[in-house]
Amino acid sequence: MRKQRGITLIALVTTIIIILILSGVSISMLIGKNGILRQTVNSKNTYEENSWLEVVQLIVADYQIEKQAKDNTNKKEFFEKEFKKMNENTTITEEKDTYYIECGENKAFIDENLKVYKAVKGDINEWEWVVNNDGTATLTNNLKKDTKTDLIIPNVIDGKRVIGLRTIFSGCTNLKSVSISYGIKDMGNFQFQDCTEIEGDIYIPSSITNLGLRTFENCNKIENVELYCKCSLEQQYNCGVFFNCKGLNNVYISNNVEDVNNSSFRNCEINGNLTICNSGKIGGDAFREIKGTGNIQLISNQITSIGDYAFYYTTLYGSINIPESCLYIGQQAFQGCSNIENININGKTKIPNKCFYLCKNLNNVYISENVTDIGNLAFSDTSISGTLEIHNSGEIGESAFRNIKGKGIMILDFCNVTKLQDYAFISNELYTDLVILPSTISEVNVAVFDGCKNIQKVKIYIENIPNQADGGQAFFRACTSLKEVYISKNLKNIGGRAFDGCNNINTVYYEGNEDEYEELINNTGINNQALLNANIIYNYEM
Repeated sequence: MRKQRGITLIALVTTIIIILILSGVSISMLIGKNGILRQTVNSKNTYEENSWLEVVQLIVADYQIEKQAKDNTNKKEFFEKEFKKMNENTTITEEKDTYYIECGENKAFIDENLKVYKAVKGDINEWEWVVNNDGTATLTNNLKKDTKTDLIIPNVIDGKRVIGLRTIFSGCTNLKSVSISYGIKDMGNFQFQDCTEIEGDIYIPSSITNLGLRTFENCNKIENVELYCKCSLEQQYNCGVFFNCKGLNNVYISNNVEDVNNSSFRNCEINGNLTICNSGKIGGDAFREIKGTGNIQLISNQITSIGDYAFYYTTLYGSINIPESCLYIGQQAFQGCSNIENININGKTKIPNKCFYLCKNLNNVYISENVTDIGNLAFSDTSISGTLEIHNSGEIGESAFRNIKGKGIMILDFCNVTKLQDYAFISNELYTDLVILPSTISEVNVAVFDGCKNIQKVKIYIENIPNQADGGQAFFRACTSLKEVYISKNLKNIGGRAFDGCNNINTVYYEGNEDEYEELINNTGINNQALLNANIIYNYEM
């Protein structure tokens, strides 16, 4: 005897239709494209699809509970066992810790973070495709692309999993939005180049392993970009994936992204947040000349290199953290970044010439002992209101910290410095309580601290203070706040004008005796009267 199940959905709908017809409702209102029957059937299909996704989510939740109880639980074996309980014909395809589940007409994706994505089915009357050797599909054409406004790139077509897109929508100014379904791997090249009316959000899922050349170039109405793709951002001819996108608000680059290649976001405008967490290199010009009032956060701890001009004249505000993993910084990488506030450099790398030249509004700068050489003009003509702390282990280049303005504090650790080039700190205004020149510095050149009017004390262990430069600048010339000078017996020569204009020196502490000091004075160049007139304390223990 058949079990009674009550009234069915179709029977209920049929009864309602009869009542509506008797009430004068037309047939077209019932069975047309937007008719009541069509909407009812769609609601039923949606309910069934959502129910299937709920089952998948429950199985994923069960796995997570099982994993907590038994750490050695095998993910694929668990999924196969549980899904086959529902239907023994269920198939599970595993790809690098992601899963594609097929159970008859029902399909779903599970990503590496155990997030469940539904199957988005493409219209076979809209798309053309080819079947790949492995049974998956690649979309090759969209028959409605010249009129379509809202594009959803499906991950299933005619029952086959879609992994690639080879349809080029470049120049389709009718497009208003683009949604990429999880499961797509390969986006191809130039897909949405010059689609100038695309607006809103662009989300690149973690299934993407190839985001092609110049994909969204010149898409000026895109507002928010989230990049979770497991690939590098490609570029060609100095034009990158999002080159010249002028309407951006927020950009998030996850640590899934490997390299942000040359010119990826060059010449964009960002007025929200630019968050960079990628795990490889940042290419040359990658964020060059980005305009806007947004904030930048370079917070990745996996960046391996930063290319030439990578952030050149970017106007964004915020902080730059260069991690220990970074082994290379390119020339002028941050030159002219007038709104960068904080810089923390831990990379095992050289800071190249003009790297932070003309960064006018710095607050704090920290340079760790991992840094080797600091190049010429690296921080020249900047302004620092907080603290500049230097611990590098190589040489400090010519004019590296020249003409720094501001009321900040400078902390100098020269324990591992080998060479001070000409004019390294000339006309630097930062308050410096103490400069120690250890004997380990193998070479000292001219006018290193000339015009540093806020140095308070110096301790000298080097053998020679160079003579004045051709233009008259000299080692400590015009250090008008200098009050105390500590000199070891290592010092053999003091060059001409080395302490010229240091009229506030009141005490010299000398490690040797009076005769030894007299010998040093005999090897002192012209115009050092400020030093010679000071009170001398002999036999001081350095």
